[in-house]
Amino acid sequence: MRPLRGADRTLARLRAHARRAAGRDPNPLIRRADRVRSGLVLIGVLTVVALLALCWLPGLLVRDFENAETAQQAPHRHRISAVAVADSAPSDAPQPFSGTAGYETELGWTYPAGTPHRLLVETSDAQRAGTRTQLWVDDSGRPVPPPRTQSDITVDALWTSGSTLLAEAMLGVAAVTVGRAVLHRRAQRAWEREWAQVEPRWTGRAGRSA
Repeated sequence: MRPLRGADRTLARLRAHARRAAGRDPNPLIRRADRVRSGLVLIGVLTVVALLALCWLPGLLVRDFENAETAQQAPHRHRISAVAVADSAPSDAPQPFSGTAGYETELGWTYPAGTPHRLLVETSDAQRAGTRTQLWVDDSGRPVPPPRTQSDITVDALWTSGSTLLAEAMLGVAAVTVGRAVLHRRAQRAWEREWAQVEPRWTGRAGRSA
């Protein structure tokens, strides 16, 4: 008889749990608590399979929503060239992540045609007057975030799916832990009741008392 490999051992254990949960295990020592415990194992396995299948659904919904939103915004996002109006001036405000002071740079651009705009922005490097910078604006020429890329959308979808899976796993672990604790207490009380009936006969105390 060849030894069982990992996958074969897992399937064999699941089949054993299925027989025990269905009351078809021929072992006379199997108690009701053992059958319930095997049922919990099967429910846990089926739950894990279902969670793995369903955890992608929120991610797919996020992907579809962001794709639709990006497609809707695309006609109203315009990449224009802004120019530094004057040389940058040192700024006291620390830059994000680096924590070091940056520069204040005033940018100017015209969009739509004939509509000038000015904006003072924080930059990490000093800009000379006349330096050009790419900027995204809406139909009225106001600065807006750049359109989301497919990479951004994919990361959001994966993050949503991963977070969903983690939350489901935590709930599942909590449910299994509580279920096992309740089952253990019930099995312990049942064992004590059975032992109280068997122990006198086992030790002979019942005969001596008679």
